[in-house]
Amino acid sequence: MQNNWDKSLKKISFVSVIILLPVSLGLLFMFDWRASLSILLGGFFAVLNFMGVIWGVESVMSLEKGKSKMIFMTFFRLLVLFSILLILLIFNVINIAAIAFGLSVVFMLILLEGLKRAREMRDA
Repeated sequence: MQNNWDKSLKKISFVSVIILLPVSLGLLFMFDWRASLSILLGGFFAVLNFMGVIWGVESVMSLEKGKSKMIFMTFFRLLVLFSILLILLIFNVINIAAIAFGLSVVFMLILLEGLKRAREMRDA
């Protein structure tokens, strides 16, 4: 099962780089460096969050009392992500719309990969 998650994570990471890097370079010439950096950071944080979800689900499956640990790890991961984004926003390093775009692209890729895997499991 781990190999399947690694394969999906690598595919999502690769496709997100293929999508976000040209968009980021285009925004670098159209707007300022903050928008370009924000799109890349949004994609990076989304991939890191997905890695955290994979790690959390795998660790929960191996424990008896995994539900409370999963809830704690989810809130902790989101708190860290929110704190990093808030600090970057306070120092005026990021653009909110561009961060949201980067997060959304990776989120859509995760959804598409999940749908693909669900179809494969249904057809098997």
